[in-house]
Amino acid sequence: MNFLENIRYYASRLMEPLDNLPGRVAAFLLLVLNFFAPIWYPFLVVLVLIVFDLYWGIRASLRQGNFCRSEIGRRTVDKITSYASCLVAAYLIERILFNDSIVMTAIVSALASACELWSFSASILIIHPEFPFIRLFRKYLKGEIENKIGVTLNELEKQAARAEKENANRPKQETECLGDPTDVH
Repeated sequence: MNFLENIRYYASRLMEPLDNLPGRVAAFLLLVLNFFAPIWYPFLVVLVLIVFDLYWGIRASLRQGNFCRSEIGRRTVDKITSYASCLVAAYLIERILFNDSIVMTAIVSALASACELWSFSASILIIHPEFPFIRLFRKYLKGEIENKIGVTLNELEKQAARAEKENANRPKQETECLGDPTDVH
C-alpha cells in the first residue's frame, strides 16, 4: 500500500460513522456542544442556582406544612427552559456582533443568577428568620416572602410571637433516662 492508498483507506474509515443515523446524531450533538462550549460556565452557574432555589423552596413549603407538589417540578423545568432560552439568545446575538466575546451572555447570566438568589433568599428567610446576612435584605424581600407563604409578614411575626408565648407557658416535661427500653433483664 502506498501513501495515497493509506490516506483514502483511513478517510473512508473516518466517514463510516456518518453512514448511519446514530453516527449522524452524535456528530450533530458534538457540533452543537462545540458551538456552545464557551458559555458552559454561565449555564452551569444558573443551573446550580435553580437547584438551590428548588431545595430552599421545598424546605420552605415543608416548614409551612405543605407537601411538595408536582407544581414545583413544573416551575423548575419552566425556569430552566426560560433561562436557557435567554442565555442562548444572548449568545447568538453576541456571536453576530462580536464573534468571540461572551460578555453579554455573562451579563444575562448574572441577571438570571441574581433573580434566583433573590428567590431562594426569601425561602431562607422563611426557614431561618434570624439569619443575619439574609436578614439585611428582609425589607426588600417582603413582597417575595408574602407571595411564597400567602400571609403578610406582620401576620407571620404575630403568629411566631404567639407560638413562642405558648411554648414559654407550657410546662417543661422532665424525663428520666431509664436506659434502653428494649433491654430486658
